[in-house]
Amino acid sequence: RHALSKHGGNLGTEGSVGYMFNRLGIIQIASGQDEDHVMDVVIDAGADDIETTEDGEFVISTTPDTFSSVLECIEEAGLEVAEANIEQCSTAPLEVSDDHMERLVNLLSALDEVDDVQEVFTNAKSMET
Repeated sequence: RHALSKHGGNLGTEGSVGYMFNRLGIIQIASGQDEDHVMDVVIDAGADDIETTEDGEFVISTTPDTFSSVLECIEEAGLEVAEANIEQCSTAPLEVSDDHMERLVNLLSALDEVDDVQEVFTNAKSMET
């Protein structure tokens, strides 16, 4: 509560912004992999979506229920997994100006340092992106 008020935030009630996020499995496959092979493996594994980043990484999304089986198929196919987590993904990104983004980053950093806080998710998106 102190970190929020110190950085201009406020505490909502439990579940007050839950509708703004979906729980998804996110698997990042390192760049340098054969795109056709990645696509074949991911589609056969039952992933919901696949995107390619500017860096050449593949970002696969799954339901939380299929996350483990999709990850296992990817690893068995010999693809290099850079990161894999179940996350809260924003359904309504909010564009934030550079002025406010700096304040938001400070708030998120302060929240991350609180021992009782396990994870922090945001729907903020830089206007520059």
